[in-house]
Amino acid sequence: MKKILIILVVLLLLPSLLWYAAVPDNAITYLIASRAENLGLDVEVKNFHKGPLLNFAADAVSAEADGKRALAFEDVRGRLNPLSLFLFRLRISFKAKLARGSASGVYSYGLFSGRSRLAAELKDVQISELPPVKKPVMGNLGASVTFTGGPAGNGGPGGGRGSLIFSLKDLKHFPYGFKTANGVLDITPAGIRVKSVSLDSAEVYAKLKGDLQNGIYNIRLEITSANPNPLLSRYQVSPGYYVIPLSGRLRQLL
Repeated sequence: MKKILIILVVLLLLPSLLWYAAVPDNAITYLIASRAENLGLDVEVKNFHKGPLLNFAADAVSAEADGKRALAFEDVRGRLNPLSLFLFRLRISFKAKLARGSASGVYSYGLFSGRSRLAAELKDVQISELPPVKKPVMGNLGASVTFTGGPAGNGGPGGGRGSLIFSLKDLKHFPYGFKTANGVLDITPAGIRVKSVSLDSAEVYAKLKGDLQNGIYNIRLEITSANPNPLLSRYQVSPGYYVIPLSGRLRQLL
């Protein structure tokens, strides 16, 4: 019985010992950067260090897309699930600060299959603090994200699928005085599909559907207004109801 207990203790401690003593910090930051690269992101990790209990921390993790800052996480904390290693998977839980709000989630990666999955949640994120937002738009963002990537080299939108469900509240300085927004986006091998996005204000309700591929958006905007808008007369379908086709480069909107 004693031998069995000793073996169990050794098996439980072995992953922590290997993690802390044998896995170099730069190997982990390289893994993070390489997986992000499959999503078209350049990632920089500042002051990464490991803890003795399969945990880790970093002062900041920033991501750029097309040379522009996309996201900036601070006070990043995470932990590796030791049991997942016996199933030949990496399973990492994490949390961080993002734009005066929080981000948390779980990332898993198959050591043999090369497939990955991300499930994350954002809470109380201030959109005015997000790097891509240039205009003085203010509001509170909450969102849940799931993404399943293919084998290494195909983990981005070209080889995976996912979804983004988001909610924006207390909007200020938003076009047409919209106060709230809710939406569902699907990530597909072809790009991003805007399944449904709705925006509300006191007098106007809007709905968007369409797709985004290679940085180009093609969107159908439906507007229902309590008051007729002569500027939209050529898009009028019926009194107070307008349908507007929109297309262009996404970077021009940010």
